[in-house]
Amino acid sequence: MKKLCYTLLFLFSFIFASNAKTIIRDTEIEKYIQDYSKDVFISAGLNPDMIKIVIIQDDTPNAFVAGGMNIFIHTGLIEMCDTPEELIGVIAHETGHISGGHLARIGDELQSAKANALYSLLLATVVGVGSGDAGAGVAVFAGANETNRRSLLYYSRTQEAVADQNAFRFLKKSRISSEGLLTFLEKLEKQSLLPPSAQAEYLSTHPMSSNRILAVEENLDKDKINHKKISSTKFKIIKEKINGYNNSRKVVLKYKTFTDFDKRYALAIANYRIGEADKAIDIISSLIKKQPKNPYLYELKGQILREDGQTEDAVKAYKKADNIISSPLIKIEYARAMLDTQESKY
Repeated sequence: MKKLCYTLLFLFSFIFASNAKTIIRDTEIEKYIQDYSKDVFISAGLNPDMIKIVIIQDDTPNAFVAGGMNIFIHTGLIEMCDTPEELIGVIAHETGHISGGHLARIGDELQSAKANALYSLLLATVVGVGSGDAGAGVAVFAGANETNRRSLLYYSRTQEAVADQNAFRFLKKSRISSEGLLTFLEKLEKQSLLPPSAQAEYLSTHPMSSNRILAVEENLDKDKINHKKISSTKFKIIKEKINGYNNSRKVVLKYKTFTDFDKRYALAIANYRIGEADKAIDIISSLIKKQPKNPYLYELKGQILREDGQTEDAVKAYKKADNIISSPLIKIEYARAMLDTQESKY
């Protein structure tokens, strides 16, 4: 019974957070973001292995925490960040909400009159568990009211200020500059001047105030420690891969003649997303020749081949990836490809 309750809670948070949107499972993106965040989590007194980062394919800039220690990040927010420090700053802020116990208010909301309008979310979870099909739960949830979702995720200005202060402490302890948090808040301040319909979704759940920027500036002035250098190479790859997922047709048109590794990577993903599997595989194969020990290239190649029905070749690609790096997600996809191969023989 206890296990079922945890399953219900997780599925509830998952369906609730995704609002029937696509969840991007990409070992490389997840690993790089987890690597960027690890020191922040440790500085907050949290076990990094207990925090799940979920990437939602949505071009609206947003990030939030739901269902305990699940941090949901929209691809649009990653695109909005110009430096890894900005993304780390956002994650530190969301970690500040976890550390500050701000999620406890969700339980109060569920006990309020608003709970009646949220039963559809719980129903979606029950349907998903009962049918064994998460998609069924998502289908039920698709009609849920967006206003209810935002209401649950809304933080007060006081909670935002506390999360900022927590974020600054975590960043300082991790020897990571808060400059990224500051520049991201400055972007939000500019957004707050726009009409509500044109503002980033982040502002609807994370209210902005000029005092927040002043507080971070004050803390930054006092921060005299020697900060760690954060590599931008991995961040460039994350950004370009997200670009390939989010803006596939634009990338296909714009990146045809580019030779940069990260842009060719994005071009492969973009071709795959618009159904041009052969072109995507050709590009990935050429990148593998340049980086034959890059497991993530083999993972992507395996994914494309599997979805294109080339299951035996997909198994070979996943096997290469699995031999290079130990990743639960790659192992799962590798197993699925092997099952597909067996099923295709009958």
